[in-house]
Amino acid sequence: CDPTPGAWVSVNGEKIVILECRKVLHHSFQEVRGKVGTIVGVDENSFSVGVQGGEIRILVIRMPSGEKMRAADFMRKKGLTVGMKLGS
Repeated sequence: CDPTPGAWVSVNGEKIVILECRKVLHHSFQEVRGKVGTIVGVDENSFSVGVQGGEIRILVIRMPSGEKMRAADFMRKKGLTVGMKLGS
């Protein structure tokens, strides 16, 4: 994990720092899932957020308390689901 990450997102008013993620590029319009800023997919280790031209697969986050957490565990803890918009 990068000790000085630059990516973060607001989730239900909390600033969540993204420590580990991967970009997934889409090569055609047919591959696009959901809208920009929404959760578009989930697996046992991560969740994906729609962005322009693809998705960001989020793997590890840091809570405002400083606790590091797997993204899938964070999703379950906060009750996030596919289709929810992040950034609020």
